[in-house]
Amino acid sequence: MIRQEIHQFFKKVFSNLEDQIIEQLLDFSESVKLKKGTKIIKEGERHNFMYLIISGCVKSYYFNDDKEICIWFAFENEIATTIKTFYGEISNETIVTLEDSQLIKINTKILRNLENKEITISHLITNIAVQHALFLEKSMYLRSLRSKDRYITFVDKNPSYLSRLSLTDVASFLGITKETLSRIRSGKLI
Repeated sequence: MIRQEIHQFFKKVFSNLEDQIIEQLLDFSESVKLKKGTKIIKEGERHNFMYLIISGCVKSYYFNDDKEICIWFAFENEIATTIKTFYGEISNETIVTLEDSQLIKINTKILRNLENKEITISHLITNIAVQHALFLEKSMYLRSLRSKDRYITFVDKNPSYLSRLSLTDVASFLGITKETLSRIRSGKLI
Protein backbone atom coordinates (compact mmCIF):
# COMPACT_ATOMS: atom_id res chain seq x y z
CA MET A 1 0.00 0.00 0.00
CA ILE A 2 1.49 3.33 -1.03
CA ARG A 3 1.58 6.46 1.09
CA GLN A 4 -1.33 8.11 -0.76
CA GLU A 5 -3.56 5.05 -0.15
CA ILE A 6 -2.70 5.09 3.55
CA HIS A 7 -3.46 8.83 3.60
CA GLN A 8 -6.92 8.15 2.10
CA PHE A 9 -7.58 5.41 4.63
CA PHE A 10 -6.65 7.76 7.52
CA LYS A 11 -8.99 10.35 6.02
CA LYS A 12 -11.80 7.78 5.95
CA VAL A 13 -11.30 6.61 9.53
CA PHE A 14 -10.38 10.00 11.04
CA SER A 15 -12.50 12.29 8.86
CA ASN A 16 -11.94 15.35 11.06
CA LEU A 17 -8.13 15.30 10.70
CA GLU A 18 -6.49 17.89 8.49
CA ASP A 19 -4.21 16.70 5.69
CA GLN A 20 -1.10 18.14 7.38
CA ILE A 21 -1.79 16.12 10.55
CA ILE A 22 -2.36 12.97 8.49
CA GLU A 23 0.97 13.60 6.77
CA GLN A 24 2.64 13.70 10.20
CA LEU A 25 0.95 10.42 11.13
CA LEU A 26 2.20 8.83 7.92
CA ASP A 27 5.79 9.51 8.99
CA PHE A 28 5.49 6.90 11.75
CA SER A 29 2.95 4.54 10.20
CA GLU A 30 3.33 1.64 7.83
CA SER A 31 1.10 -0.82 6.01
CA VAL A 32 1.59 -4.46 7.03
CA LYS A 33 0.11 -7.67 5.67
CA LEU A 34 -0.19 -10.41 8.28
CA LYS A 35 -1.23 -14.04 8.08
CA LYS A 36 -4.10 -15.50 10.06
CA GLY A 37 -2.92 -16.32 13.60
CA THR A 38 -0.33 -13.53 13.88
CA LYS A 39 -0.15 -12.09 17.39
CA ILE A 40 0.14 -8.32 17.06
CA ILE A 41 0.03 -7.64 20.81
CA LYS A 42 1.02 -10.25 23.38
CA GLU A 43 -0.14 -10.57 26.97
CA GLY A 44 2.66 -9.80 29.41
CA GLU A 45 4.66 -7.63 26.98
CA ARG A 46 5.04 -3.94 26.23
CA HIS A 47 4.01 -2.86 22.79
CA ASN A 48 4.28 0.59 21.19
CA PHE A 49 1.90 0.18 18.27
CA MET A 50 -1.77 0.42 17.50
CA TYR A 51 -3.34 -0.87 14.32
CA LEU A 52 -6.03 0.31 11.93
CA ILE A 53 -7.69 -2.56 10.15
CA ILE A 54 -7.86 -2.14 6.38
CA SER A 55 -9.01 -5.71 5.75
CA GLY A 56 -9.40 -8.76 7.95
CA CYS A 57 -10.29 -9.04 11.61
CA VAL A 58 -8.70 -9.56 15.01
CA LYS A 59 -9.73 -10.73 18.44
CA SER A 60 -8.49 -9.79 21.87
CA TYR A 61 -8.26 -12.43 24.58
CA TYR A 62 -6.58 -13.40 27.84
CA PHE A 63 -6.18 -16.64 29.75
CA ASN A 64 -7.96 -17.44 33.00
CA ASP A 65 -7.02 -20.82 34.54
CA ASP A 66 -5.69 -21.99 31.17
CA LYS A 67 -9.00 -21.09 29.51
CA GLU A 68 -8.98 -18.54 26.70
CA ILE A 69 -11.47 -15.71 27.30
CA CYS A 70 -12.36 -13.63 24.25
CA ILE A 71 -12.82 -9.94 25.11
CA TRP A 72 -13.62 -8.31 21.78
CA PHE A 73 -13.37 -8.43 18.00
CA ALA A 74 -12.36 -5.67 15.60
CA PHE A 75 -12.99 -5.49 11.86
CA GLU A 76 -12.38 -3.22 8.88
CA ASN A 77 -12.04 0.51 9.66
CA GLU A 78 -11.63 -0.17 13.37
CA ILE A 79 -8.68 0.26 15.72
CA ALA A 80 -6.91 -2.68 17.34
CA THR A 81 -5.03 -1.75 20.49
CA THR A 82 -5.28 -1.92 24.25
CA ILE A 83 -5.26 1.09 26.52
CA LYS A 84 -2.31 -0.31 28.46
CA THR A 85 -0.15 -0.86 25.39
CA PHE A 86 -1.26 2.47 23.94
CA TYR A 87 0.40 4.07 26.96
CA GLY A 88 3.50 1.85 26.89
CA GLU A 89 2.44 -0.44 29.74
CA ILE A 90 2.49 -4.24 29.86
CA SER A 91 -0.54 -5.73 28.14
CA ASN A 92 -3.07 -7.86 30.01
CA GLU A 93 -4.38 -9.30 26.75
CA THR A 94 -3.30 -10.69 23.40
CA ILE A 95 -4.57 -9.48 20.03
CA VAL A 96 -4.37 -11.97 17.15
CA THR A 97 -5.45 -11.86 13.51
CA LEU A 98 -8.37 -14.17 12.73
CA GLU A 99 -7.94 -13.84 8.97
CA ASP A 100 -5.14 -12.83 6.66
CA SER A 101 -5.21 -9.09 7.33
CA GLN A 102 -3.88 -5.80 6.07
CA LEU A 103 -3.29 -3.26 8.82
CA ILE A 104 -1.77 0.14 9.29
CA LYS A 105 0.75 -0.03 12.14
CA ILE A 106 1.09 3.27 14.02
CA ASN A 107 3.86 3.97 16.53
CA THR A 108 1.98 5.10 19.64
CA LYS A 109 5.11 6.29 21.44
CA ILE A 110 5.72 8.90 18.73
CA LEU A 111 2.00 9.67 18.60
CA ARG A 112 1.94 10.36 22.35
CA ASN A 113 5.04 12.59 22.03
CA LEU A 114 3.22 14.68 19.43
CA GLU A 115 0.27 15.06 21.79
CA ASN A 116 1.96 17.96 23.63
CA LYS A 117 2.82 19.77 20.39
CA GLU A 118 -0.38 19.35 18.39
CA ILE A 119 -3.82 19.96 19.90
CA THR A 120 -5.37 17.96 17.05
CA ILE A 121 -3.28 14.92 18.02
CA SER A 122 -4.35 15.40 21.63
CA HIS A 123 -7.99 15.38 20.51
CA LEU A 124 -7.35 12.29 18.39
CA ILE A 125 -5.86 10.40 21.34
CA THR A 126 -8.77 11.45 23.57
CA ASN A 127 -11.22 10.33 20.89
CA ILE A 128 -9.50 6.94 20.55
CA ALA A 129 -9.65 6.43 24.34
CA VAL A 130 -13.32 7.46 24.52
CA GLN A 131 -14.27 5.22 21.58
CA HIS A 132 -12.45 2.29 23.20
CA ALA A 133 -14.23 2.92 26.51
CA LEU A 134 -17.64 3.08 24.78
CA PHE A 135 -16.81 -0.10 22.88
CA LEU A 136 -15.96 -1.91 26.13
CA GLU A 137 -19.08 -0.50 27.82
CA LYS A 138 -21.26 -1.98 25.07
CA SER A 139 -19.53 -5.33 25.52
CA MET A 140 -20.16 -5.24 29.28
CA TYR A 141 -23.82 -4.38 28.72
CA LEU A 142 -24.14 -7.25 26.27
CA ARG A 143 -22.81 -9.65 28.90
CA SER A 144 -25.45 -8.45 31.39
CA LEU A 145 -28.25 -9.87 29.21
CA ARG A 146 -29.64 -13.40 29.34
CA SER A 147 -27.56 -15.78 27.20
CA LYS A 148 -30.14 -16.02 24.39
CA ASP A 149 -30.54 -12.23 24.32
CA ARG A 150 -26.75 -11.82 24.18
CA TYR A 151 -26.61 -13.96 21.08
CA ILE A 152 -29.61 -12.30 19.40
CA THR A 153 -28.24 -8.81 20.12
CA PHE A 154 -24.78 -9.75 18.84
CA VAL A 155 -26.16 -11.25 15.62
CA ASP A 156 -28.64 -8.39 15.05
CA LYS A 157 -25.91 -5.76 15.37
CA ASN A 158 -23.23 -7.74 13.53
CA PRO A 159 -24.89 -10.21 11.11
CA SER A 160 -21.90 -10.42 8.75
CA TYR A 161 -19.45 -11.12 11.58
CA LEU A 162 -20.89 -14.52 12.43
CA SER A 163 -19.62 -16.14 9.23
CA ARG A 164 -16.11 -14.81 9.94
CA LEU A 165 -15.79 -16.02 13.53
CA SER A 166 -15.51 -19.45 15.08
CA LEU A 167 -18.39 -20.54 17.29
CA THR A 168 -15.85 -21.15 20.06
CA ASP A 169 -14.78 -17.48 19.92
CA VAL A 170 -18.39 -16.24 19.73
CA ALA A 171 -19.36 -18.37 22.76
CA SER A 172 -16.33 -17.13 24.71
CA PHE A 173 -17.06 -13.51 23.81
CA LEU A 174 -20.71 -13.90 24.88
CA GLY A 175 -19.65 -15.58 28.13
CA ILE A 176 -21.49 -18.83 27.43
CA THR A 177 -20.45 -22.38 26.70
CA LYS A 178 -20.25 -23.67 23.17
CA GLU A 179 -23.01 -26.15 24.06
CA THR A 180 -25.31 -23.34 25.22
CA LEU A 181 -24.58 -21.46 22.01
CA SER A 182 -25.52 -24.57 20.00
CA ARG A 183 -28.83 -24.87 21.90
CA ILE A 184 -29.58 -21.19 21.29
CA ARG A 185 -28.80 -21.50 17.58
CA SER A 186 -30.95 -24.61 17.23
CA GLY A 187 -33.88 -22.96 19.04
CA LYS A 188 -33.75 -25.39 21.95
CA LEU A 189 -33.05 -22.67 24.51
CA ILE A 190 -35.87 -20.28 25.23
